Formats: sequence, C-alpha cells, structure tokens
Amino acid sequence: MSRFYFYSFPTFFSKKRFESKTRILFCFIPLVVFSIFFFEKPFSPFKFGGIHDDDWNKSIAYQRKGVQVGFIHSLQKVTIEPPDGYYDVTFNELSTQLEEEIETEIRPNFIFVMNESFWDPTRLPNLTFSEDPIPFFRSLQKNHTSGELIVPVLGGSTANTEFEVLTGNSIHLLPQGSLAYSQFVNHPHPSLASTLKNHGYETVAIHSYHDWFYRRNEVYTFFDFDRFESYRSFKNPEYRRNFISDLEVSKQIINEHQNSEGPLFIFAVTMQNHGPYNMRHYPEDRIQVTDMPEDITKVLNNYSTGVKDADDSLQLLVNYFRKIDDPTVIVFFGDHLPYLGAAYEGYTITGYLNDANPRFWEKDDYEKMYSVPFVIWDNFSDEKNADLRMSSSFLGAFVLEKYSQPQTPIMRFLNKTATKGAVVFSSRRDVNEFSPEDAKRYHLLQYDQLFGGQGPR
Repeated sequence: MSRFYFYSFPTFFSKKRFESKTRILFCFIPLVVFSIFFFEKPFSPFKFGGIHDDDWNKSIAYQRKGVQVGFIHSLQKVTIEPPDGYYDVTFNELSTQLEEEIETEIRPNFIFVMNESFWDPTRLPNLTFSEDPIPFFRSLQKNHTSGELIVPVLGGSTANTEFEVLTGNSIHLLPQGSLAYSQFVNHPHPSLASTLKNHGYETVAIHSYHDWFYRRNEVYTFFDFDRFESYRSFKNPEYRRNFISDLEVSKQIINEHQNSEGPLFIFAVTMQNHGPYNMRHYPEDRIQVTDMPEDITKVLNNYSTGVKDADDSLQLLVNYFRKIDDPTVIVFFGDHLPYLGAAYEGYTITGYLNDANPRFWEKDDYEKMYSVPFVIWDNFSDEKNADLRMSSSFLGAFVLEKYSQPQTPIMRFLNKTATKGAVVFSSRRDVNEFSPEDAKRYHLLQYDQLFGGQGPR
C-alpha cells in the first residue's frame, strides 16, 4: 500500500536531501525573479518576453498577463519619483512669468459635456449610413470654434481624459497604464472647478452613473466642486441601453441653470453610449449601416444610434441657452474612440486601420485612433477658431484663455506654449510638439501639484 506524506514548508526544507546551499538557492531564485519583474531592468522578462503595460483596462490587463504579473507590474506605480531638478527649484521659481492675466468683467456660464465615446463614425471608410448621425454637431462646427482633441486613452479609461481637461495635467507624465483618479488624486488639487469657484462660480459635477465610479465622489471634492449629482439625482429618467439617456443629462443641466443664482460651472459626463456595443441594444436602430458582415453591422448600428442620441441631446442644450440672456459657453467633446470589437475589428474590417497591432502604428494611425472631435459654442460672441488641434490637457486652459478667465499656473503655462505652436504633448516622440525645456517644466509643475509642495491653490 502506497504511503503519502504531507510536509509543512519548514519540514520540507529540513529533509537531508536538501543541502544548505541548495536551500539557500531555492529561496534566493524567487527573490531575484521578483526583483527583476519589479524594477524592470533591461533584461526583465517584461521586455524580453514581450509583456508590456499598454492595456487601457486593468481587468483586461490581469486577464492577459495573469494575476501575479499584473499585480507585480502595478506595484511599480505605487511610488512616483520626482523629476530631475525638482529639488533645485521652488514652485515660485517654476511659476515665474506665469502671472495672472487681466480678466474680463464678463462671467459666462461654462458647461462642459464629456460625451461617452463621442466620435464621428462616418470617418470609417467603405460604409453606407442611412443618414448622418451628427447633423447638429456638424452645423455647429461650421459656425463656431471646433477641432480635434488628442486624448490619452482608447476605448476606455474615460477618467484620464477627464483628469486632463479639468486640471491641465498630462497622463503621459505618469507611469504607463495609470488611472489618475484611482491612484494619485488624494488631496485638494487645482482644477477648472476650484479656479472658477474662487471667482464666484457655483460648481457642479454631473454624471449619470454611480458616484463611486473612478472615485469621482472623492476626486470631485478634491477638485472643489460644490456638488456632485450622480444617477440618484435624476428623477424618473429615461433609460437607453439600460443607462440614463444623454437627453436626460441635458435636462439635468438645464434644471441646474434654472435653479442657480450666479455664474455656473458644470462638468457633465454621460454614460448612454458606453460599450460594449454587441449587447444592450436599442429596440430600433435610428442609424443603420450597410456593406459590412452582420456581426460588425450590429455593433456599428448600436454605436451610431447612440451617437445620434448624443447629437439630439446637444441640440436640446444649445436651443435652450440660445433663448436666454445669460452669457453661456458650451464645450462638447468625446472622451475616446469607441471599442468596436476585439483586435480593433471595427476599424480594420472597414479599412480605417491597416494593422491591428498598435506597436506598428505610424504617427497617422496613432492620431486617428486617439483624436476625438470637439466644439465650443457660445451665445454672445462671433469669434470662431476652426480646425484646431490640441491635447485634451489644453482644452480647459484654452477655454479660460479664450474667454479671459483666471487660470491655474499649469494652464497659463500651457497657453504660453500654445503661442509657440506647441499644443500636443505625448509620450510618442513623433507626436509630441513640446521642446525638451518646456517638457521638463511641464513635468516639474505637474509633479509639484500632484505629489510635491502642491503649489498655490
């Protein structure tokens, strides 16, 4: 009869067949392997084995790499080291020549709407659409300030684009794969909300989903919003694809204005057109696409119908503020391109992309996959800036500068670099337009506000 023995860990190592040197080596090897993974030296398996931290979604990262590798790689982002030269300067020195500009006496309402996955699907070639999904947005582009935002994410991680717009910070100055809201916003931080609140604005954040999503319930407090209205604030709302509709978000914004007493800053984030698009379908597709296989047609119909609803919600909002006397600015933009299937299927099958592997994307491919349209409408000026192109970290700074409003030091810095022609900051060298000197200063300013002395509030 066979005998089976179970040895505890100490007993196992105490067996005579394990010499002392062997036991030491047995313990030392895992430590070396862990250290290599953690510090990611040149011969790290992360690089040698082709494991890269380029996933936009942490749950997917863990699925692809395994729990152990995903966890170890995430550990590398726990501590953020200061950039070179940080301890050689003070924040006042960093802020030199960033003095406050004279502000206008006009204090318009500022309404930012970050519409989930908003993009122009007619950019996909070899498709026939039953009608234009964004006719109203396109009409605004013709007569008002508009252009393209280069955003830091693709298909997900919405809050990173939001972080850039609200603060002027850049995700590219944080470890690859970071989620700023979840990891780094842990104290009061200058933002559009805090800047405008300091000048008499009521500041309200609106999101038609759970308040804990991306820690917004905490982050918005650090950004100095007066209130955060999540899905609980919507009274008997209409749902589309099991999400509160974009139209309801516009109605909520209008309601906030009707109940406000002074200038108002609203930052609204929608949810209706969140992926995936092979589920949560509409009862009827408002936009229909032809000339594609059935499975991808369903995805494109679903997504394009959501874009059509978004366009209607923008029209409702603009039409309301057209009829009032309060000067108002509406900034409408998307957070990222939609996730149209695994391996970028919706983009490759239509011919929008030639290669499904991002590592082989040329500059044009990268910009196509990370560019979303935006428009800035107001009811009191005739000035128009057409065909603009900028990183999403510039958008808030650009709006404050355009309407002569106060700015944070980073935002004033960004507007000064814009006068030099640099409006895109990226970790990709062929996309980045910053000089090495400006890139270093940007890094120093951002580090100080996020992790250092935290600058002036």
